[in-house]
Amino acid sequence: MITGAFFDLVEQNASYEKVEKALVELVRPFGVITATSVEIRAAFNEEPFIGAVFGKKNTEYISRYRREDLAKHDVVIHETLRTDEPFSWTEIQHKINTNERQYVFDAAAEHGYQQGWVVPNHGAAGSLGLTTFVANKMCDAPETKRLLSYAGSIFYRYSKRLSNPTAVDTANLQLSKRQHEVAYWVSQGKTDWEIALLIGISERTVNRHMEILRKKLEVRTRSELIAKIFRYHLLDT
Repeated sequence: MITGAFFDLVEQNASYEKVEKALVELVRPFGVITATSVEIRAAFNEEPFIGAVFGKKNTEYISRYRREDLAKHDVVIHETLRTDEPFSWTEIQHKINTNERQYVFDAAAEHGYQQGWVVPNHGAAGSLGLTTFVANKMCDAPETKRLLSYAGSIFYRYSKRLSNPTAVDTANLQLSKRQHEVAYWVSQGKTDWEIALLIGISERTVNRHMEILRKKLEVRTRSELIAKIFRYHLLDT
């Protein structure tokens, strides 16, 4: 029988802070430092990147991960695209075959993350994400891996559900026809210059629409913009 505060709080739809704290308390005896659930986005003709970090603001490491665009060379992200089976960082070490890929793990180690257990989540309509448990030294017992895999899957679904935008959140996010066109081509990995050619306007006008979209969605980078376009289903209308 699976019991514990973490599972009870998820069923009660408690606050993220309470659920995350209970999860860390559940897995701490196995060496886990923290757990994080994130979206993965893979725009057409672009490298994958992390979208929403559910429930929490960017940590120092996540901020660095975004700033240096580490997802581009992160073997964990690429492996998550390929499998729905949980895996450890150790199991994919043989794929760390470039300096850029090694740098991702070196950066993690600098923040105290030496080992990790990754739980992929392939959802409806092609949605994709993962929960990662990180540790300095993690228990390698099969029972530990089963617990982390089960709890990680539950944590991801809970976090994603909690972060889903409401009608109030999206009320002010309606796009004009031209903004919708620009947003669509951005989501397909096109540059501002390419978008200008595709929809028959100047690149300067595209730049202006991009700035409006960034302000409206409260993002700074192109990757964050694409993530919110998908998260708020802005291309469905």
